[in-house]
Amino acid sequence: MSQSNLPGTYEPSMGVKIIRYVNCAALAILGGYSFIVEITHFSDPTRVVLAIYLCLFGLLAGACELNLAIAARNFGFIMDDKGKIAFFIFVGTLGLSFGPNNTPVTKTIPFIIGAFSIFTAVVMIMDRWCSKAKSSTPQTGGVASGVEMTPPPPGGKYANAI
Repeated sequence: MSQSNLPGTYEPSMGVKIIRYVNCAALAILGGYSFIVEITHFSDPTRVVLAIYLCLFGLLAGACELNLAIAARNFGFIMDDKGKIAFFIFVGTLGLSFGPNNTPVTKTIPFIIGAFSIFTAVVMIMDRWCSKAKSSTPQTGGVASGVEMTPPPPGGKYANAI
C-alpha cells in the first residue's frame, strides 16, 4: 500500500507539487551555477562549499520527489511531508546564509534560492493545514459528534427581536 493511500495521510494539491518540483530544480541548477560563479570569482572557500551543498541538496530533494528507491532507503526522513518541510527550511537557511551583501547579482542567487525554499515550506504548511481544516468539517449535513442540530422553532424567544 502506498503512503498516500494510508488513512489520515496528506495528499498535497497540484500547485504545491509544482512549487516543490520548481524548488528542487532551482536548488540543483542554480546551486550549480552559483558554484561556478564562486569558483571563477574565488573570494571565500566557505561560499564554494555552501554552493556545492545547495546543488547536492537540490539533487537529493529531486530524487525524493521522484520517489527513487535509493533516496527512500538512505533518506527516509525526507519522504514524509513533515520531513520535506524541515528539509526545505534547513536548505533555505543555508541559502539565506549567503546574504544579499554588497556583491553582484550573480552572487545573490543562493540568497534568492534560500528564500524560495522557505517560501515552499510555508506553502506546504499552509496547504497541509487547509487540507486538515477541510477534512475536519462535518460532511454529514448537520450531524456533528453524533448530536443532530435542529433549528429553533419559529416564534421562539427572539422572534420579535427585529
